[in-house]
Amino acid sequence: MTAVNRGDREFTLRGDGRNLIDFMYVDDAVRGLLALVTDSRPVRATVDFASGQPTSVNDVVNAMVRLTGSDMQIRRDGHSEEYIEFRSGDTTLKDQFGFEPRVSFEDMRNSFVSDSIDVGRLLMTSPFESGGGVR
Repeated sequence: MTAVNRGDREFTLRGDGRNLIDFMYVDDAVRGLLALVTDSRPVRATVDFASGQPTSVNDVVNAMVRLTGSDMQIRRDGHSEEYIEFRSGDTTLKDQFGFEPRVSFEDMRNSFVSDSIDVGRLLMTSPFESGGGVR
């Protein structure tokens, strides 16, 4: 988002972008944690906080560029030394605590893009211009 806000014409993505990341919105993570710590039953398992729906780095970067209306070119630099997959099939939060994330990756992404553009515009405005900048 910083590159988009700066008006960069190119973004270099390290690797091929096929690595997967399982995102969870922070509000969902807090709700899950509260469900876990307020339950009176003992937890005798590792609990993964994840949506269970991994997204590729390519999909994330391409969506950010598309949603911002940028014509930035994405350049992929080489390949990853190892294929990384941050995902979880753990259903402990759902099975034992009835918790499921509410915010989809698409909603999280759209909110992030909107908030980042607003913040980026604010920070890139000169504080010396009338009505703009950080005060």
